[in-house]
Amino acid sequence: GPSFLRLIARGLAFRGHNVTILTGESVAGPGGTTLEADGVRIVSLASPRSARHRALRASHQPRFQDLVRRRFLELHKETPFHLVHALDGSAVRVGQMKKAVGVASFAMAYDVQATSMADLFAIMGMGQETLSSILNTGFNVGVRFLSTYFGHDRRLLSTADGVFVASPRERIALERYYLYPDTKIHTVPYGIDDNAARPSESVNDAEKQNAPWNTLSESCKIAVTVSDMNDVGEMLSLLHAFEKVAIKKTNARLLIIGDGPRFKEIEFESLNLALGSKVLFTGALNHDEQVKVISKAHVFVNLSARTSGFEPSLLEAMAQKKVVIGSEMSPMAAIFEHGLEG
Repeated sequence: GPSFLRLIARGLAFRGHNVTILTGESVAGPGGTTLEADGVRIVSLASPRSARHRALRASHQPRFQDLVRRRFLELHKETPFHLVHALDGSAVRVGQMKKAVGVASFAMAYDVQATSMADLFAIMGMGQETLSSILNTGFNVGVRFLSTYFGHDRRLLSTADGVFVASPRERIALERYYLYPDTKIHTVPYGIDDNAARPSESVNDAEKQNAPWNTLSESCKIAVTVSDMNDVGEMLSLLHAFEKVAIKKTNARLLIIGDGPRFKEIEFESLNLALGSKVLFTGALNHDEQVKVISKAHVFVNLSARTSGFEPSLLEAMAQKKVVIGSEMSPMAAIFEHGLEG
């Protein structure tokens, strides 16, 4: 799971609380699907698979939601939970049945990422400052909002006793458009995604030494981005922008770190734009490998609306004094001042 979650869980366990984490990631423990670490019990709902296959278990898929609900009920019967915090929408069915699990009910809190708000911000971030683009973006945002709100988000928020957001923009949107009470919204600028604590699933050492991104000449001008590859639109905007750069600067290269369910579509779009030799996909890298790739970069780009602004890759780029480009639709806008930090 994310490193900030582990830190919170470890702190709660240190204070005497019993903490259990249900995760879609595989864990390597003596119990097979259960691992005890720093007083925290980590229960896996998945068998070991690649990052791309894991990402296919989207939080909104009914089968995965049922799996989370069944496993939660088993654990709740052993030791009743008092507080449940869901980082995504996979626990929506847990929230729906919280009043039916017994006399000792539990409080249900969600992270804002459990809603589809990031998808709306992503659509807004791809808009241009032209009348046709503004109208088209507004229409797409409206249709997307209505479909996700009545199809999923309203049901989820009706079960929430509290929602955690990472920026003032998310807080305002949640209260104004999702009609969720401001008194139940809590702003916590967390969100450090871990790659350091996760075992590397990247290629072996011999392959890494011969990887294209390790053999680039010093004359190359390199831009680096990190993507979970869940949204083709965000990456398509970046690819189109880089295409204009690559035409004028033949020594420009774009390195894309990450893996996910839309990998093939993003790779296809890159090939369609004739960027095959200009865009390099590194696949999933652990923290140390990411640091090495970022050290080669002249520019670090993160256009995702799902970023919190506190990911280690972004912090590493800032620490290495790289030029940082982000989306004003993401929480990064509350962290960076244009022209100063990025």
